Amino acid sequence: MTCLAYPDFRKAMVELLKQYTTEPNALMAVIFIQFEGLPELDSLLGLEIVDNLIIESGQRLDEALQEKDLVGYLDRHHLICLLPNLAAPSYAELAGYQILRILGQPFFVNDRQFVLTPV
Repeated sequence: MTCLAYPDFRKAMVELLKQYTTEPNALMAVIFIQFEGLPELDSLLGLEIVDNLIIESGQRLDEALQEKDLVGYLDRHHLICLLPNLAAPSYAELAGYQILRILGQPFFVNDRQFVLTPV
């Protein structure tokens, strides 16, 4: 998998969409992750800590999902996962559960522990 910043991710996503939309019956999933509550942490803890938390989240997903998948940063509080060429729709659901499990594990940033919980 490749974890990319917004401009590079956007280009890679467009290329993947072009490639897989020409294949008949190609299955693809897009998973959006919104980190609610992080804007409030920006003012309490500082931008650097929140940025590191988001970067660590992207890196964890990058390491856990399949090689062909893409993880990118949409903006400061959003990640997106592009899962191309799925064997079946249920694989997207499994990836969603895996993402929740990965992001639910404690994060340690600047000697502080954070736990992200789904809403």
